[in-house]
Amino acid sequence: MTNASLSRRLLAPLGLVALAFSASCRETEPQPPRATLSTAREVEVGLVASTLTPRKGDTLVIVARLTSGNAVKPAASFTARLAYDAARLTFAGEAARGDGGLRVINGDIPGDVRVAGIASDGFRSGDLVGLRFVMQASGSVGELRWSVDELHATDGEDLGRVVVRAPTVDAGVAR
Repeated sequence: MTNASLSRRLLAPLGLVALAFSASCRETEPQPPRATLSTAREVEVGLVASTLTPRKGDTLVIVARLTSGNAVKPAASFTARLAYDAARLTFAGEAARGDGGLRVINGDIPGDVRVAGIASDGFRSGDLVGLRFVMQASGSVGELRWSVDELHATDGEDLGRVVVRAPTVDAGVAR
């Protein structure tokens, strides 16, 4: 047997081994976790107050406003909670937004308001909910803590990884 015929007989099995290795060693690019995708990362919720210097007996409106970058879709549904200082504020009901969204609010427990909302076309104005309070003392509104339990886009995407800027409060925007 010559070297050329020996080489041909070895090349066929070696080619099959090389093909098997190349097929088994394919790696796919790892996908980023869902929480780091731009849609989820850019969603932000902040609180807006009608005034920062209310007096005793004044009605104060607190709005939970959704803000986001261009890549974020409109929010269609949410559940959330606003914790507040019941010694400084008394919950007085919803401040209507006029955006066609449906909201269910439970403020029966002093210091805690639970909210759920849905809008088939999304909350396009960015206002998730407006809440009315009556001041029990002049001065600061006290600590406000907004937390989001669930937030979904109009296409069903979970936007639950929101950045909550509470207790940041900006004055003079509520209607």
